[in-house]
Amino acid sequence: MKKGHLFILSGPSAVGKTTIALNLLNIMPDLKRAVTYTSRAMRPGEENGVHYNFISEDDFKRKVTNNFFIEWAENYTKLYGTAAGDIRERINSGQSVLLVNDIKGMETIKTAMPEANAIFILPESQDQLKARLMSRPKALERDIHVRLAEANSEIRKGREIADLLVINRENRLEEAVQEIVSFIQSRRS
Repeated sequence: MKKGHLFILSGPSAVGKTTIALNLLNIMPDLKRAVTYTSRAMRPGEENGVHYNFISEDDFKRKVTNNFFIEWAENYTKLYGTAAGDIRERINSGQSVLLVNDIKGMETIKTAMPEANAIFILPESQDQLKARLMSRPKALERDIHVRLAEANSEIRKGREIADLLVINRENRLEEAVQEIVSFIQSRRS
């Protein structure tokens, strides 16, 4: 049986990773999303098991102790992790998997699975990123400054390790999505 492929989608906070991922999954129904685990609270409109697997911090820490995750990290005081078994099982059964992750997770997975395909989403500009962060419900000024500072180092790291860099330009989402679709198709052929 032919193995599947892992595609990791990453980028700074508010760059549009989730929106792009949803578009990819709609266009490519054979691409399956890996659902990340997190200790953070659900945001409005999110569903458990769809957007994330929402678990308590204690449950998360137990899973870390039991080597459940291929990668995990603490970001902005919350824990995030990817189940190792789920990813490997799907790939071994021939499925292509899409994982939305932060840059630390992308780097860790690329180290553990060099065959993984890393796609990094870049903002059109710092101003665009700031506006997107500010438009989020419950956006706090101090959080926005922290995330913008983090974005700069994430972008530097993304440029180093990504197999594909894509700019998500304002009002041109379709272009970014199509560029990624073409990349995924080329890797799976």
